[in-house]
Amino acid sequence: MDFGSYQIFYSTDMGISWTAAGPEQSIERRHEWLGDFNTSLLPSEGNYLIKVTLKDNQTTPVAIDAVVQINVLPAYLSVPEEDSQIRIYPNPASDVVNIDMPEKEISSIRIFSMDGKLVFEELEISDNSASIDISGLKSGMYFLEIAGVSIIRKPIVID
Repeated sequence: MDFGSYQIFYSTDMGISWTAAGPEQSIERRHEWLGDFNTSLLPSEGNYLIKVTLKDNQTTPVAIDAVVQINVLPAYLSVPEEDSQIRIYPNPASDVVNIDMPEKEISSIRIFSMDGKLVFEELEISDNSASIDISGLKSGMYFLEIAGVSIIRKPIVID
């Protein structure tokens, strides 16, 4: 479809009402990437429906809507010092994820899927580094939870 403009809307009430997340953008596209959407335009963290309305540039305008649900997490303005001393590599990974915490001891590692399900757990580590076999996990994004003196959560991608 050729289109001449698009506009992004958001809803916090499951699509009953929609609020514009910015002005209508006039841009000629045909089978091309539209761009990225910056979630900082949304009022706060939480669950949203995002709707992109595309309008064609024909004599009789036609509009097409595409709707997706997203969860906006709180933004972090600074990196805690303990987070800057941890190395997780490779990320993305396919077989093994390595974790190094040179100045702290790791006591346990857990991996959660994006829907919050525990998919991996190793409880007795007592070392400042670990290697995790992730070859049995499906491709996707996960949260790695590393416990020691405190609990650190980091995103990891498995491909």
